[in-house]
Amino acid sequence: MRSILKYSICILFFFAIFKNAVAQDRTLDSLKQLLTTAKNDTIKCKILSSIIENAPDGIWEPYNNQLKKLAEKNLKTTKVNSPEYFFYKENLASAISNIGYSYVQHSELLKSLDNYLEALKIQKEIGYKYGMAITMSNLSNIFRKQGDIAKSLEW
Repeated sequence: MRSILKYSICILFFFAIFKNAVAQDRTLDSLKQLLTTAKNDTIKCKILSSIIENAPDGIWEPYNNQLKKLAEKNLKTTKVNSPEYFFYKENLASAISNIGYSYVQHSELLKSLDNYLEALKIQKEIGYKYGMAITMSNLSNIFRKQGDIAKSLEW
């Protein structure tokens, strides 16, 4: 009886994991399809951000580069202090911070630090406190990984 119960639990666990993996693939496929048909750059940025949030490592990075380029392109033609300016600055900071995360995953902490500091500068410029909090936490983790606990606590 116990072995049947264990077997049943294992099968349920497998199906739960499989269902989530399939659902994630469907979500990514849908977002990728939306990206190909989106005409407005703000919509493209939102879709790219969703892809980045939902895609596993190794998949999201090219979309992050697209987001960064799109934000940089639009910042050249957007009026400072307009709602669009803040939107594109926030997306640029997010893309730069994501690059920092990628460097952490590859144990390149100094490059990661540079990206996080660049993202933080942009976030401070536009008063994006939520982004600042995340970035400062990431900076703290970098210093902790380097063994500099005192510096880590400053962030």
